[in-house]
Amino acid sequence: MNRFVYSLLLYLVAPFIWGYFLLRAFKAKEYREGARNRLGIGIKSPELDTIVIHCASMGESKAAIPLIESLIESHSNCQLVITTTTPTGKQVIKDHFGEKVVHYYLPVDWPGACKRFIAKLNPKLLVVMETELWPNFIHYASRKSIPILLANARLSSRSRDKYLKHKAFSLDMLNKISHIAAQYSSDKSHFESLGVAKEKVSVVGNIKFDIQLSAEIRQKQEQLKAEWRLNRPVWLAASIHPGEFNSILKAHKNLLKEYPNALLIGVPRHPEKFAEFSDCVSKQNFRAIRRSTGDAVTDATQVVIGDTMGEMLAFCGVSDIAFVGGSLIDNGGHNPLEPIMCDVPVLMGPSYFSFLDIGDELCKKSVLFFCQDSGEILRYLKQAFNSPESLLALKKSSHQVIKENQGACEKLAAIARDLVGFDIER
Repeated sequence: MNRFVYSLLLYLVAPFIWGYFLLRAFKAKEYREGARNRLGIGIKSPELDTIVIHCASMGESKAAIPLIESLIESHSNCQLVITTTTPTGKQVIKDHFGEKVVHYYLPVDWPGACKRFIAKLNPKLLVVMETELWPNFIHYASRKSIPILLANARLSSRSRDKYLKHKAFSLDMLNKISHIAAQYSSDKSHFESLGVAKEKVSVVGNIKFDIQLSAEIRQKQEQLKAEWRLNRPVWLAASIHPGEFNSILKAHKNLLKEYPNALLIGVPRHPEKFAEFSDCVSKQNFRAIRRSTGDAVTDATQVVIGDTMGEMLAFCGVSDIAFVGGSLIDNGGHNPLEPIMCDVPVLMGPSYFSFLDIGDELCKKSVLFFCQDSGEILRYLKQAFNSPESLLALKKSSHQVIKENQGACEKLAAIARDLVGFDIER
């Protein structure tokens, strides 16, 4: 396959792409905005030099926060434009930066949409977070000699094998990237195995370790601790999927037999699944409240349904231990660092290929533990709650792991400055 064939196929499936967005818009009103952006329309010409950072969804948006903050400080006379593909990603950016940055939805990777978008903004630098690579977007940015930085880059062996099936096409795209800042040595090796020149790839670490808890988040954590903990064991099930709901609730039901006052905070990964999780909780007769209602958590409450956006770090701060979802099903898992940065040890299921290096590193440091099923989740929960001293040691270890792995943001900012040159420096 080449880029022409890829583009042709993308045009042919256009009805299905719009059908997907319409379906998402039907289920979640947040998807009803941004249709013009997805065609590369509705983009305002900036008055200042522009740096574009593409963050895809919520995870990449959160990860990009320290880098965006650094670029705002070092390039104060530039306009930062943040693009996402999902409303949840946009919400993270808007909640944190407000009017300091401009947000657009990334255009669908049709040639015309990408050309319009890039021509309108004509950025001095394009930063793409992790592996959110779109061939036409990369091609038309490169054709205008825009430096492209792939930041916090990761490439699992599974993803590498997919790229290898179309090696020439993949390498053509990757060679248009100015620099790849990989998270780990394994990521660097995987990119090089595709044919990327060694000098274009460096290992800078994971920027997610550099995320700092704001004073506002810490204040909310303390507030929820005072309102919810009530001298009870609390655990968090974060970013869970429908295939995991029953396993989580089964573990909690059995935990309540030994700890009748235990509290579970359950947070589905996708907003459109909030109601489904709530139904599961209701069917199993838990005494529960939905966070969105503002109802008080009492000593009789057994489950808090986390059906709000942007509160995961606050929920982490209330918890003694956290399970990170997408890992009991074959989904590759979600980011285990949010609990860790709140000094909370983590449990995950066996499927964590999307965070393989982080998972292995945290496992070596004994702050992350893998569970095969509901029974093993229960076993680890009991171990934690049966030994407050051991749990405290785990919390201290989690804090130390974060400190030892910080510094990626500074390295990324330095690479970005080198790529963009000094013509737009403060």
